[in-house]
Amino acid sequence: RVHGVSEHIENAGVHSGDATLVTPPQGLNDETLQSIYYIANAIGKKLQVTGPFNMQLIAKENQLKVIECNVRVSRSFPFVSKTYDIDFVGLATKVIMGAQYNKCAIPLHADKVGVKVPQFSFSRLPGADFMLGVEMASTGEVACFGKTRNDAYLKALISTGFKIPQNSILISIGGYKFKTELLPSIRTLFNLGFQLYASLGTADFYSEHGINVIAIDWPFDDATTVPDTVGTPCDKQLPMNIGDYLKCHKFDLVINLPMRNGGSSRISSFITKGYITRRLAVEHSTPLLTDVK
Repeated sequence: RVHGVSEHIENAGVHSGDATLVTPPQGLNDETLQSIYYIANAIGKKLQVTGPFNMQLIAKENQLKVIECNVRVSRSFPFVSKTYDIDFVGLATKVIMGAQYNKCAIPLHADKVGVKVPQFSFSRLPGADFMLGVEMASTGEVACFGKTRNDAYLKALISTGFKIPQNSILISIGGYKFKTELLPSIRTLFNLGFQLYASLGTADFYSEHGINVIAIDWPFDDATTVPDTVGTPCDKQLPMNIGDYLKCHKFDLVINLPMRNGGSSRISSFITKGYITRRLAVEHSTPLLTDVK
């Protein structure tokens, strides 16, 4: 038995094709890993599997639940092979054919970390909401290697066209839970010297926690469509709102986390301020993050 374990960065509820995949796993302890091996062996034996198969599990506080088990390989098969420098395809073929093969063991720590990230095409889909959910939305993927998870992750993001922010970041987060979870990260961005802007409620929350955030208002109190660029005061000394900043490319990154668990519908059935903000970010090529992880 040979086990290749990968870890999703996003929480459960995001389709595996849209999730960020890390191999070897960097956030799983030995107890969880041993439980994964035990479950995989038990299910493989019960199903009498004689070749490769893949499983998805939810792990929380060393408690595991199986989401699905497929008696076939997945798209991560060659990715894991390249990361560990082990020919899983060749090994699986020999096992299926009953040929002789050399037993191998996958080390818990490889000499490199592989990270696979999704590639989206929301700019080509008018009206589509940039939200991750149970339906797969990505149209491609990029895998990169690095000495650490962060190194490989940044390489992969940049390879998809993501631009690392240099100056200004817009933050709009719905719900107390997400605001609190992101508090250490927002504080880190502030300490790194980024100019932080935020919608009114988000700005109030982080200002109360000692982070200097510039509050800016929404331009669309009663909007039914995404506003156009006519009359945008980019080169004028006029007050600017969130829509104006986005149209004038004043933000290097938008962090927008809505309260609702989106993703079940790619075309928004109702217009919200968050939806319009996400669409403006996509249409004006501003990097956008919509997942708390």
